[in-house]
Amino acid sequence: MMFKQKRKLLVIAVYVLIMIGFALYWGNNFSKFVHYKGGAEEAAVKFSVLLSYLFFTVLVFNDVKFKGWLILLLPLALMLLSFFSAIALLFILGLGGTPRQLIWIYLVPYIIFAVLATLMAMKNKKAIA
Repeated sequence: MMFKQKRKLLVIAVYVLIMIGFALYWGNNFSKFVHYKGGAEEAAVKFSVLLSYLFFTVLVFNDVKFKGWLILLLPLALMLLSFFSAIALLFILGLGGTPRQLIWIYLVPYIIFAVLATLMAMKNKKAIA
């Protein structure tokens, strides 16, 4: 039983490390790859959503109880929640909104919300929703 719990935590840790690594790399090097306005943020959103689909699917195979429709909707809901929290953080912190700031201010809440949703699912013994 303890091995399964450690495996779930390892999956979460790998997800967080990949997302943080991507945020740091992409925030500093997006200009080498993106040649149109808004492309850096779009790539960050696509990467985070696609990786989250993979992350939640891997968690299901590790006995975290998610319903099928929740796996499909959760990354999109996290995207919207992170988008609105990023807008709020921009206004609260008074940031200028450079692409680097937008990438980091979007991805950090996304990571936090994804991990919180996963921990809530792990805490429940039956499937969420």
